[in-house]
Amino acid sequence: MTRKRKSALITTAAAVVGVAASFTAPIASAVPLSNGLTVDCNPVGDGHQLACVVAGCARVNGNYVIDAVHIKPDGGEQIEREFKCINGETTTYTFQSFNLPFTDARVAANIAVQGCRKKDLKADWCGPWADYTYRGTEAPAEPPPKAVDPKPVDPKPVDPKPAEQKAADGTINASVELYDVPGGSGTVTGNLDTGDKVTFNGPCPMNNPNNPDDPTNGWCKITDTTKNLTGAVWGEFISK
Repeated sequence: MTRKRKSALITTAAAVVGVAASFTAPIASAVPLSNGLTVDCNPVGDGHQLACVVAGCARVNGNYVIDAVHIKPDGGEQIEREFKCINGETTTYTFQSFNLPFTDARVAANIAVQGCRKKDLKADWCGPWADYTYRGTEAPAEPPPKAVDPKPVDPKPVDPKPAEQKAADGTINASVELYDVPGGSGTVTGNLDTGDKVTFNGPCPMNNPNNPDDPTNGWCKITDTTKNLTGAVWGEFISK
């Protein structure tokens, strides 16, 4: 399995929690690298830690078994640890994330490893570096659906249904002039025709018992609903 070294998809604050030696045999999911070492990384704890186990007994300078390993996290300092691989020893490097957990598919962590044989104080025999990239596998959680705003209320009031037209109180029985005021001395404002429907706007005919000579006696205030005219007409021209 070939992996290229890449920068983290999301900047992850990584720090060395510990580089510990153990004598646990490499697990089956370890990824073999081109320099004879293997790396296997898995989230631990609450998922914000990534433990990377380095294993493998690589050879350098012919057939010398390595006894040290160099570990270099992406963007970090190189670390050297004793590595008695001949005894089945492994080394664990732990990343710490302060942002997203390592299970998140948007997170990546890179590590480079190198096996060496300690020779003297001046130089070591070291093999080539090899890169390993870990990527989270779980898709980020979907954001909750946005609340749908209720349908806005039309601020304009709805016009009520017009009231049904009042039934006619009477019918014009002959052509007659319509006056602006009762009494026959006002202004003619229109002519009504036989069959026009009218409604009364007061007593019809009018009658003032205290004054038999009142000129409005016998008149009717009406609305001609046929012609939409309002005024006064002599009451005898209206059949009820």
